[in-house]
Amino acid sequence: MKKGLRVQYEWCLEVTTIDDDGEVLEREPMHSDKVMLQDNLGEVYFEEDGTQKMTDELCLIRDVWCVDWADYWDETRTWAYVESKDENGKWILPEHFDDGVKVPKRFHNELFKIQ
Repeated sequence: MKKGLRVQYEWCLEVTTIDDDGEVLEREPMHSDKVMLQDNLGEVYFEEDGTQKMTDELCLIRDVWCVDWADYWDETRTWAYVESKDENGKWILPEHFDDGVKVPKRFHNELFKIQ
């Protein structure tokens, strides 16, 4: 196997549980296919008193793997969280991952298509 870096992308739905004070109690990643992402995009769950308790956050994960002959190891992992909606009410990805690397255009298009 050739030496070098390999990049892998994956959509992830993170379910976040929040306590009464707004503190994050648990964040559980649910690596997912496009159908599950489409069905759960932007879901927010409320307690009977109206306080937010759980929310789903969609993100794109970028893994960079270093390859050294037959060995793989994870070099870096970065995230791009879907944060806001455009003027048409569609969710959008940020332009860059949290480390400043640009999000490839195909993932912007993919997100637009599942909405």
